[in-house]
Amino acid sequence: MRPHTVTASTVTCALILMITLGLSACASSSSLAGSTTPVTTNCGAVSTTLNGRVVDAAALTAENCFAQAFKTCAPATLTFSSHGIDNGTVHGLTINSQAGKCIITDAQQSYIAPQPLKPSGTVTCTQLQQDQQGVTIDSCSDQSTILIPAPTA
Repeated sequence: MRPHTVTASTVTCALILMITLGLSACASSSSLAGSTTPVTTNCGAVSTTLNGRVVDAAALTAENCFAQAFKTCAPATLTFSSHGIDNGTVHGLTINSQAGKCIITDAQQSYIAPQPLKPSGTVTCTQLQQDQQGVTIDSCSDQSTILIPAPTA
């Protein structure tokens, strides 16, 4: 049996193999990083009082977040709850891109006291405007318009 001798060519081949494998691993992990889906931003929640007003000043941050996400068509969610004396609707709003268009999906739930929330339909909308009155979502599949009032002092 011959003793194992390590030659310069053996070391060179081993180093080339290790470098090649290392570069392959880096290439495959960076290609995976480029294929990740965008993160959905949770913009928060806005809720009206019985008189239809929004009194929580933090609601403006949620409204601004959702309006900005629509401008860039970045995935985002917002929950908007509108309450009356004995009824109300909760809008689960989601922004997504579909076929290159920015779409807002509204998964609605409604209640009439004392009954719990029940799903009441899903609507898609294609327009959002924000001004001092609040956020208006329209061009909806059921011809509705959703007004999320701006907070009042």
